[in-house]
Amino acid sequence: MSAFLRAPLVLLLAWPVYGADSPARRIEYRADRLSVQVTQVSLTEILDEVARQARAEIIGGVKEEKPVTVDFTGLPLDEGLGRLLGKQNFVLVYGKVGLRSVELLGGPQAPPKVVATTTTPTIPGSGMPNVFQMFQTRPPCPINGRLGAALASDKATYPQLLDSAMHHEDVAVRSQAIRTWLQCLEDDAELRGAFVTAIGAVDDQQLATSLRGMAGAHAEELLQQVTTLARASELRLKASQVFLQLKKLPGA
Repeated sequence: MSAFLRAPLVLLLAWPVYGADSPARRIEYRADRLSVQVTQVSLTEILDEVARQARAEIIGGVKEEKPVTVDFTGLPLDEGLGRLLGKQNFVLVYGKVGLRSVELLGGPQAPPKVVATTTTPTIPGSGMPNVFQMFQTRPPCPINGRLGAALASDKATYPQLLDSAMHHEDVAVRSQAIRTWLQCLEDDAELRGAFVTAIGAVDDQQLATSLRGMAGAHAEELLQQVTTLARASELRLKASQVFLQLKKLPGA
């Protein structure tokens, strides 16, 4: 065989072969758990794939874009994203059918959008279950006055009340919403005890950051209402501690 004919064969044998020996790549979101096995893959690319599988939206941007090498399986979503994002804070927002959005805080893009009344926020990075999920199965609370008119109903769920308290443009509606939310919570001894225990396990600074991401400019107002209106001393104390941390956040 001539040297000319042998050359293509040599090149073929020397060409990299991809398959069993190539770096593994796995990004899987299922049942609110995350599995990621990647080598030098863009962080944004990983988040986009998670959002695609969850049919959710990524709001905001990563603080530090870099290739990621990581390997974990079946972690709760907040814990898995915590590993990927490191020190960057984020907020998970859930709807009736699952994850609705991942809001990246402190990144280069636009601030988070206001979410719909069917969503339920979560406190990320704490490795604990969604502290607001416990409200999803509770019966709606009776409402009236301006709040009832705003929601066009005589009843409202806990998520609807919280959303109105954080986002409604009318201060009177916001005030009535958090007042009603607190009253319903504190009238339910079992729910109140579970919520106080869950929220007490979350760091004050992390709560402040998450609340800022969810409520925006109304975060201070909401905490002041809780501090003033709550009957449970544990809720008043937690609200006042989170309020102090909120004042320390950039832009406060």
